[in-house]
Parts: sequence; C-alpha cells; structure tokens
Amino acid sequence: MSAQLLLYVSRQQAITAIWRNGTVADCQTLDNDTAGWQAFAAWLKTHPRLPVYIMVDTVDEDYRSETLPHTTGNTRSLLLKRKLTQNYRASPFSVAEYQGRGNDRRRDDIFLLAALTKPDVLHPWLDLIQQQAAPLQGIYLLPLVSEWLLPHLGLPDQDLLLVSRHDVGLRQSYFSGGRLKFSRLTPLEQAESAAVTLYADEIEKTRFYLNSLRLLDKERALAVYLLDYEAHFDSLATALAQDPAIRCTRLDTEHICRQLKLSAEKCRLCPIYPHLLLLGRAQTRNSIAPASLLQPYRLHVFGRALYFAAGGALAASMLVAGAYTLASSRLEARQAELITATTHLSNEYDVIARAFPRSPVSAEQLVTAVHVVQQLKQARRQPEPFMGVVSRALRSHSEIQLNRLQWQAGRIDQTGNDTRVSPIPGGTLDAVLNPFSGDYRAALTQIESFAAALQADPRVSSASITHLPLNLDPSAALHGTTQDRSTTAGASEFSIHLLLRN
Repeated sequence: MSAQLLLYVSRQQAITAIWRNGTVADCQTLDNDTAGWQAFAAWLKTHPRLPVYIMVDTVDEDYRSETLPHTTGNTRSLLLKRKLTQNYRASPFSVAEYQGRGNDRRRDDIFLLAALTKPDVLHPWLDLIQQQAAPLQGIYLLPLVSEWLLPHLGLPDQDLLLVSRHDVGLRQSYFSGGRLKFSRLTPLEQAESAAVTLYADEIEKTRFYLNSLRLLDKERALAVYLLDYEAHFDSLATALAQDPAIRCTRLDTEHICRQLKLSAEKCRLCPIYPHLLLLGRAQTRNSIAPASLLQPYRLHVFGRALYFAAGGALAASMLVAGAYTLASSRLEARQAELITATTHLSNEYDVIARAFPRSPVSAEQLVTAVHVVQQLKQARRQPEPFMGVVSRALRSHSEIQLNRLQWQAGRIDQTGNDTRVSPIPGGTLDAVLNPFSGDYRAALTQIESFAAALQADPRVSSASITHLPLNLDPSAALHGTTQDRSTTAGASEFSIHLLLRN
C-alpha cells in the first residue's frame, strides 16, 4: 500500500506524519512560523512525489445546514456551486456534504455547507507544497474527519456532542444521526483550574444553542462525549455529571485505542493520532480544496495508473511468452518423439518388406489395377431403370407389342469404341402394332404417341424413332397395287432408341 504525507494545520502549530501500511509514523510538531515552514520544506524534500493530505483546525470555519430542491447530476452540481458562491464568495475552500432527504412531503435534499472563511493559515504550507511539486490529494476540516471517527468509537448515541481539546482551544462538534450539523472552536488561554469552569460554560451555551435551533428537545438530556487524549477532562467530567440536562461520558485513550484496535503507545505518538489515522485511509469525500490545487494529484494518479497498467501488460506479456515457450518446448519434444517413432517404423517396414516373397507384378501395377476396378464398380450400370421406363409407356399403349429389347450401359459411337469416359445408359426397343389393319396413317400416329410417352418420362434424355413400318423417303420407288388390302407379317414393325439421363 502506498504511503501518504499527513499535515495537521492550526493557527499556532502544525503536525506532520507519514501514513503507511495502515499506521501513522514519524509524527513531528512544528510551529506555524518561518522555522516551521523551513522544516516542512526539508521534510517534503525527503519524501518526494508522495500525495499530501491536509487537515485544518481553526476558528475560521463556518457550517450551515441548507435544504435544497431534490436534484441529481449536473443540475445538483450547478445548484451547489451557486449556493457555495453565495455564502462563501471570499473563499474558494468550501464543500457541500449531502446528508439525506427531508421527512416532509417535498422530500428536499439536506446539505451541510462547510468552508474555511480565512484560508490565509494555509497559504505558507500550500506554497511549499507547490514549490516541491508534491501532489495535494485534499484539504479536510477536522470536524468532518471526526464524522469518520464516530462509527469506530462504538457509541450508543447517534445524536451527541463530541468535545475535544487541542492546542488552539476547545472543539465542540454536534452530530445528529451520525452526521455533522455544526462545530465551534473556542480559544482558551486560562489556567487549568479556571479552564474547567469555562469548559462547562461553553458546553452549556452549546446546549442552549441546540435548543434554539430545535436540534435538541428541551426535555431530553444532551449526550456529551469527551475525547480525552491527554487526561485533561477528569475534572470537567465530574463537573458535567452534576448537571441533570447533560449526560456525560469520558472516552480516555485506552477506550479509543481499544475501539480502533491500536496500542496505547501508538495513540500517544501525537495528540490527534486517531484523526490522522482516518485521514490517511484515503477518504476522498468532503475535501474543501479547489480543483485547481488538485490538478497535480490527478496527474499523479493518472501516472500511477499508467505505471500499473504498463506493469500489468508486462506481466501479462511475460506470462503469454512463458506459455508459448513452454508449449513450443513441448511441441519440439513431441516432434522429436514422432521422428524417432517414424524412423523406427520405417526400419521395421523395410525389414518386413525384404522378407516378403517376390511379386510377379510391381506395386505400381497393383495400385493401377485397384483403381481400374474401383472405376468399373462406380461406372457399372443396371438395366432396371431402362426397363422401368419402357414398362410405364407400354401400360398406356396396349396396342404396342414388344418384340426385342436391347440395353446398353454406354453409348457406342460409329467406330464401335466404348465411350467409358462419360457413359450414357440407354437402349433400343423393337415392337409392332397388334392389331394392324393396314392403315399406315393411324399406325404412324400411334407410334409417335408411344415415342412421346417415352420422351415425357423424367428419366429419359431422348427418345428417337429409328425405324418405321412405312418408308417416308420421297425418293423411294413405289410398288404394289391399291387393290391389295392384305397385311403381311412385320408390316407394322418399328424401332425406337432411348437415352437415359445420368
């Protein structure tokens, strides 16, 4: 976990510390003068480029509760910016803390406006931070940090007055529902014996003020918790116990350390150790620093993000490279195993092959023969499709009598060579008309009808009439007599050649 530089600033002094790995160390107290500023500059040089967290504790603070219409997003941001400008025009060190919504019908948003009205106390320290180019993470008011502290103290009350003593005086912060409502710092310069009475009077004034604001019912006792880091409030706790309108509880160092799970020695390193501890836990809300002062920190965060992204990319690339290297070594080992196995099998094959008897033909001739047989099996044709086509046509032409049927698996050209490269199945059928009355015109019509029936079959490529019972050649010689009407055998013979589709 990265380290952070912590700076507590008041009108009289400052406290520096380093937050690292969940603890606060190297606490030093500096005076708020030239000598303290020089010591702070030297301290920044010894810890370059570490983000700086500042906590302010002065009387120049202002807290106001505001009820605004319920808005969200950019509208809320513009409304809050306008409200902060109206109330704290002279100081850019302000913040608006959202504290929930009201219980009435409108359900307006409730905000606590907080500001450092006189930021001159910060100027020497901010100048040194800018000179050393240290990234400023944020500036926080001590009462708002106390709000982060409350959940860790395990207190039974949610509405309470938290009282603590610092070098600048008596700090009183009132919380309702665990949220800060107002805080006031009273400078005290009296002796310890007179301070107890003054402390009690200040707390009593605060109780009356809460009653006037209706933050506290008059019939209810005010719950007061004394943060007693250095055992200053023994007498005050006894004095407040005499007042029936106040219910006082003293929180000593042992109780605070036990709730925060810290050793008492650590809590005694500096008087505001619990506040510094929570400040270093990267609380990013409620900073009063203007955006212009936080620009170096944004660049610092962006640079760290790039650094971690580059580191992540480098680690990922190294993992991928390692995985590829491992896979490559495994593949090379497997390749070597396969080469060895292949060589071994090749040697065994050669030994076995030499032991075989000599074959009358070569291996190439055997391979060619196998290929020819496979081609013959693939090209083998059956006559069933051809016969089925003829049968379907004969069903519708009962006057056709089949004499001979010749089937061919392949088409034979005029030279008598078998075209096995692209065989076309087909065949020839010889038939006669039975009965035949000698009317050749009717016979030709019947033959053409039969040929058309064959051609209409989807499996037939072509059906051509190769022989008719009547010679239609105009150059043929006429013979016979018109008086002879007898029919001879074979007078109605015809032939049709069929080609089927592949």
